[in-house]
Amino acid sequence: MLDVRAVPAHRFSLSSVACSVLVASAVGCGSAGSAGDAQSSSGDALSAGAASSAAYSATESVAFAAAHWDDGVGECAQFTSDSLRAGHLNIPEITWVPDLVTALAKYDFEEHGAGASAAGKLGDVVVFSDASGDDFCLAGDSDADNCGHVCLVTVAGTSDSSIRVDCHNTAHHEIAVADILGGGYSYYRVYHLDGTGSRGGSGGSSGVTPCSSDYDCNQGETGTDVVCAASEGYCIRGCHSDDDCSGDKTCADTSPHWSCQ
Repeated sequence: MLDVRAVPAHRFSLSSVACSVLVASAVGCGSAGSAGDAQSSSGDALSAGAASSAAYSATESVAFAAAHWDDGVGECAQFTSDSLRAGHLNIPEITWVPDLVTALAKYDFEEHGAGASAAGKLGDVVVFSDASGDDFCLAGDSDADNCGHVCLVTVAGTSDSSIRVDCHNTAHHEIAVADILGGGYSYYRVYHLDGTGSRGGSGGSSGVTPCSSDYDCNQGETGTDVVCAASEGYCIRGCHSDDDCSGDKTCADTSPHWSCQ
């Protein structure tokens, strides 16, 4: 667990869950007995502005994924964010699925259950969950299947059986989205990164806010549910103490970040 108490109180908006997936025979995104992406694989994540400002290249992102899908480096969020960075998306290396969802907040997405028509283009991102709508990615949720897995689209398609993705962990190359659904996951979102229809325009700027202290995230206000994860270098939805939490919530010892419950 990343103990973020050492940083002054500060906050952000982001949902909280671990990365685990059942594919065919119950194999998770993280190691057996772990909370998946709840572990940070790197303590020196790059700041959000450190990546290239060039337009996002889906082909370069997919090429990276094809070369590294089975290299054993990092879990699902790290592998996907590294693939996006290889395609020049302005994003830090991210090790937790909800953080990656926050970083992609400017982009349009479509959300589906099994069997629905969908559009998945090369270089898009697919996030899996056991809930839909506002509950797709819940802050502080201990349910490992909520917003629990993420992959990169490496074969374009128009349905969950034709859209294929590369993922960690367990390593998968060009596996159908339909083969990941079932078990713990009932819903998925496809984030479209080609610049068309993106909420904040094209250019690949990150939705992650870089920080070195809590003040960078909450401007010194208490009760905002947002703090700085200093070891990762960006703002998260989380807490260091009860003062960081809004309303009657208290700061709970959850992984990978302490969260307001």
